Amino acid sequence: MIPSISYTLSSKNFSEALLEAATDYGFFYLTDAPIDWKLVDEAWKSSDNFFLHASQEEKLVSRDREGHTGYTAFQEEKLDPNNTTISQGDFKESFYIAQLSPKPRQTLPPTLEKDHKSLEQLFEACRLICGTILEAFAQSIDLDDQQYFSSKHTAFHDRLRLIHYPPTDVGQEGSSIRAGAHTDYGSITLLFQHQVSGLQVWRENEGKWLDVAPQPHAIVVNVADALEFWTSGVMQSVQHRVVMPRTDDEAVSRFSIAYFCQPDDDAILAPKPLQEHLVKIQRKRSQEQYERELKRKGISSPSARLTGGQHLQSRLKASYT
Repeated sequence: MIPSISYTLSSKNFSEALLEAATDYGFFYLTDAPIDWKLVDEAWKSSDNFFLHASQEEKLVSRDREGHTGYTAFQEEKLDPNNTTISQGDFKESFYIAQLSPKPRQTLPPTLEKDHKSLEQLFEACRLICGTILEAFAQSIDLDDQQYFSSKHTAFHDRLRLIHYPPTDVGQEGSSIRAGAHTDYGSITLLFQHQVSGLQVWRENEGKWLDVAPQPHAIVVNVADALEFWTSGVMQSVQHRVVMPRTDDEAVSRFSIAYFCQPDDDAILAPKPLQEHLVKIQRKRSQEQYERELKRKGISSPSARLTGGQHLQSRLKASYT
């Protein structure tokens, strides 16, 4: 089971716990986070109203691939494009929401527009939590500038993503998948799961998938590509997926909400020098394995120099049909 970390730990204990989780699992449950869970409940209702009751016309008119906002239709995204056993895209639909506080802001479809204030508040709460985690990660690897990571995240490319996996029969694995095996593109991701299981994390050292079940008032947090690259693979951006239903309880609509914390366009993703104790952690993962993972994510080598914007655009291009 992935570790659980309380947000209320002391600064030192919090950063140490984050580093341990990031180097071993790449995932952890965050408890006691400073978030109003009523906002999350309202977001579940917004998702239900939009995905289950809005017309297809309303959904499609709000799609903006260039701006990476709005609606993504069923099987339009394929998170594991290299999986030749599954010809179709992921069996889900979603809606990307950018930061709603700037003016002019993103135009939402009517079904979501009426909830824009609570969605804006949820976005802001997630942004602040991510800032704290990024600063704790900087502290955990002994960077002199504790704001080194957080200063490169102005939330311009951050997205709050409402996701709906429609009901489907048990035993459909192989013909499609709810979300293909992938790593996230940015720095960290916050994930809210609503009751129905299906998320799995790949455990390389065990050679198996590990279930990450929903837990009340716990946020699933995972390390993403940029943070892995910044730390030369010390922090692991681990493959995860959402499988097709295995039981009748999982064969219903599945809802989740993800907050993707993305580095700014001009943020240089150059690896930071590592202290000796971190080099020892890094060596637990073979150089060959790390380089293979980077190439799968579109990064040519561990010494490559690219920006947050370049990495984001290359991954988006590879994921959408």
